[in-house]
Amino acid sequence: MVVDDDPDILTALSMTLQTEGYGVHACRHGREALDALESGLKPHAILLDLMMPVMNGFELLGVLKADSRWARIPVVVLSANRGYSHDDLGVLGMLRKPFELDELFAALAAATEPRARV
Repeated sequence: MVVDDDPDILTALSMTLQTEGYGVHACRHGREALDALESGLKPHAILLDLMMPVMNGFELLGVLKADSRWARIPVVVLSANRGYSHDDLGVLGMLRKPFELDELFAALAAATEPRARV
């Protein structure tokens, strides 16, 4: 799942990921992403912008962490915001816009690798 309010970024990321063989569900803001999750979508990972209208990335992260259905979905934040780290946000990774595609693919590989069951 890719969540970003910038239509150019959303389209570019979606097309790039689809070209690489990833299935992509694109969302324009956190509310749209939450609606998709509530409808039963089960993404392997979420690429999430922070600054968006309707429901921003911070708000969506709070909902994800509070709900056991979604708390274990790996999240990689994609943001120009320099005020936070992945540790601050409690996410798997953080890429600063603009980022390189090799960084994106490395983050996705880390997010989707099989994890040991606890």
